[in-house]
Amino acid sequence: MTTVTAVQIRIDTRKKLVDRELVVLSKRNKDEVEWVSEDNVNYSVRFHKRTPFHAHEFHVPANDGALSGPPLAKAEACERCSYESPVRGHPEHYRYEIWVGEKLMLDSEIVIKP
Repeated sequence: MTTVTAVQIRIDTRKKLVDRELVVLSKRNKDEVEWVSEDNVNYSVRFHKRTPFHAHEFHVPANDGALSGPPLAKAEACERCSYESPVRGHPEHYRYEIWVGEKLMLDSEIVIKP
């Protein structure tokens, strides 16, 4: 039986905290992201032109979290990055932004590995 791993990304506008700007997920292990609001603020996670998940946008309620679900089978894997030391900016990565209302807070990436 496969154990699903959720990689937490904590968000807090008061502390400007987003503790992972680059996340590596395994398709094989069905890893997923859990975006967590650690303050009384609602967030939107919006993927650019493409997403490795079932949706392009995720709503993160105040003081709560939102799960991405595992990467889709068709999600493109990055062969150039390792789990231990991924590098930003490869075209295979999935870029997304975290928004508070209409204010952009962070531009980040997800790396998919086989």
